[in-house]
Amino acid sequence: MKRGRFLILIGIILGLVTTVAVFLILRSPEKEAAGPTEVPKQKVLIAVQNIGQAQPIDPAAVELREMEQSQVPPDAVMSTADIVGKLAAVDIVQGQIIRRDMLTDKRSIVEKGINASFLIPPGKVAVAFPIDELSSVAYALEPGDTVDMLITFNMVSVDPETQIKLPLPKTTEEGQVSEPMGEQTPRMVTQLTLQDITVLKVGPWGQAAVTPAATPEAQQQQGASQQQQAGEQVQPAAPTIITLLVSQQDALVLKFAREAGASIDFALRSKNDHEIVETEPVTLDYMIRRFNIRPPEHLPFAVEPLGLGVGSAPARR
Repeated sequence: MKRGRFLILIGIILGLVTTVAVFLILRSPEKEAAGPTEVPKQKVLIAVQNIGQAQPIDPAAVELREMEQSQVPPDAVMSTADIVGKLAAVDIVQGQIIRRDMLTDKRSIVEKGINASFLIPPGKVAVAFPIDELSSVAYALEPGDTVDMLITFNMVSVDPETQIKLPLPKTTEEGQVSEPMGEQTPRMVTQLTLQDITVLKVGPWGQAAVTPAATPEAQQQQGASQQQQAGEQVQPAAPTIITLLVSQQDALVLKFAREAGASIDFALRSKNDHEIVETEPVTLDYMIRRFNIRPPEHLPFAVEPLGLGVGSAPARR
């Protein structure tokens, strides 16, 4: 009897083991069919060719690729729309993930005042030039505008040998030196010189463009009272310098005109006007001929100013 019970117990144990084994065998294919755990992925922009620093980001130079999300940097660019109008702030190597700190644009360059050379096309240089309210078209100039340069010189006659301004002192036959009477009157000439110059920046680099609400003189007069008023902001100073894009030869023209002390104004062009025109120098003779100006005759009488302000009427007696 004992032996029979033992055999029954062994049978029960073997049955349980067999049942468990069958269960495990049947469950194993279900796991294999389910496959491994799916890894999250994300599409990012990848450079498919080298992109040089300061070069525009060509859509053909990048493509969207799917990568494991764990390998994607937090500042990765994930849309081609984000590269429209952008420049490469650094050299980008083929196969590299495009990050936002690798991109810049013209507006950011002008506002931040860094990487200005990115905006200079081949064959051009950037030249700074002083401006004031009159020469800057009442501070209407902005980056991207095109201007013409108007220049006025005072011409004087000089001795060809000594280059001294005439008239020179003369020595008489008796050896006496006679001083000339009076001084030479300079002859003024005005001409249109450089044309269709591109304005790169108004004001110093590293500062946002400023459109002043008043002239420097008016701002200086109002500055003291404005600073004394609590909570009231002082108007920014008017720009005194402009950066222009010109050829190397025209850069020399700007430098010569400035150092020669010429009077220079900039004329603002229409947005789509890039025509180069020819003009005639304006002199006193030109003004007389064109507008039929006649010098008044020498009369034995003249008009004595009343010393009144503009628009005032003389007091009645």
